[in-house]
Amino acid sequence: MYAGDFAEIIKQVVEKDIHESFNVATEENLSIKQMAEIAINVTGNENIKIEWDTTKPNGQFRKDVSIDKFKNLFPNFEFTPLSKGIKIVYNSYYGKIS
Repeated sequence: MYAGDFAEIIKQVVEKDIHESFNVATEENLSIKQMAEIAINVTGNENIKIEWDTTKPNGQFRKDVSIDKFKNLFPNFEFTPLSKGIKIVYNSYYGKIS
């Protein structure tokens, strides 16, 4: 999740005086491999090769959270896609990429 989205949700919670607890998460569900591939692609670093240690466990089991309350409170909230969020952060540190 892009930090700017989370900050916007906090701002809206304060403005709307919401006091109930709820989970904040996107519906996007990506593997570590998919996230790494997106980051490599977005930043134009296709020359980077990821080597996976196949002797190690294949990650942990998914632990999805319910975002039903969030969707009820913020039915029109649109999260920034991972690729765009990475591009924003990368640009802020290293300069513009197309």
